[in-house]
Amino acid sequence: MYLRSTKLFLICILSGFYACLALQAQIVTVEKVKFSSMKNDWLLGEVEIMTDRNTSQDAVSQEFVENVFVRLYLGFENKELPGGIDYFYSSAKIMILEKGDRNTVRFFIPDKVMKVYRYRLPEYYYAEVLIGSKAQQMNAQSFSSKFRSRESLNNFMQKARQGMTSNSGKLMPSYIAPDAVRGSDPDAPIYRIDFNLN
Repeated sequence: MYLRSTKLFLICILSGFYACLALQAQIVTVEKVKFSSMKNDWLLGEVEIMTDRNTSQDAVSQEFVENVFVRLYLGFENKELPGGIDYFYSSAKIMILEKGDRNTVRFFIPDKVMKVYRYRLPEYYYAEVLIGSKAQQMNAQSFSSKFRSRESLNNFMQKARQGMTSNSGKLMPSYIAPDAVRGSDPDAPIYRIDFNLN
């Protein structure tokens, strides 16, 4: 009986968490986050985004939005590390998007990094979107199902930012990756090239 009550309580908490996320209207929305191991053993992370009307009060045009940041936080389980998780973080800077745009922002981790730690796909992830310095509200498609509360997600983000010193540059946006790995980068937005990954 106790276990059943606990399970129902957790379901209610999670339902409320996801429902609150769904109610937020967004200018740029994460539609999907997916990962795959490429033939050359590089890790590919893809963040699919959609642009809606720019409702900002200071918008030059409601049809366009400028200075968009897509940040990707990753966590790989690693029992050899304190806390059991290896954190990676990177950011891509987008110059401008237009209402109706559907783009894919890609990130890569080199094959040798994946091999040395025997990683395959991240167990934890979160794709965050910011317009200027203002973070867009998250939705259920932007993070892994391992997170059970906003607090656990915030804690993960903080640790990923702190852990970036040891893994700095290992997770890179497509415009930094080698041409042979990046390929044609279909549906990529117009990036503002910046080698500072903060």
